[in-house]
Amino acid sequence: MMPIFKEEQRFTQWWLWLILSILTLVPFVMVTKQPELLEHFESTTTSVSFLVLFLIPVVFVILVFGVTKLKTNIDETGISVHLFPFLKRNFAWSDIQSAQVVNYGFIGGWGIRLSKKYGTVFNLKGSDGIQIILKNGQKYVIGTQKKEVVKEVLERHQS
Repeated sequence: MMPIFKEEQRFTQWWLWLILSILTLVPFVMVTKQPELLEHFESTTTSVSFLVLFLIPVVFVILVFGVTKLKTNIDETGISVHLFPFLKRNFAWSDIQSAQVVNYGFIGGWGIRLSKKYGTVFNLKGSDGIQIILKNGQKYVIGTQKKEVVKEVLERHQS
């Protein structure tokens, strides 16, 4: 089915990548440029072990942030969201009671969040999203950076 609306978001916050870069560089500087820090370790092997053990989780986090994408599609069948590589969810128009653009504010981070007011929220940045209320009462919000375009698409579809 040809999408009426399509959006793909990634983590592009400059300050986030700065923090992750610093977390990656600090252990290298500690081990290679600061001989007095090495004195606290029993051997060079221990310092290399420290470097590796510190870097493995940091590199994993960088990879997760690097590959994560939030894809939103609106077509004649409904609204779909794919938070790659974590989950994919489709909402058929026949199951949707209402869909509108809302400003959900700050909900404590990015990714998949649970909110009493908005239900399950999928976001990577910003505070605007497509609020979907299903006929069974479940609520979802999909973050968007194209709120004006989405408003027009939803108004056209619901009229």
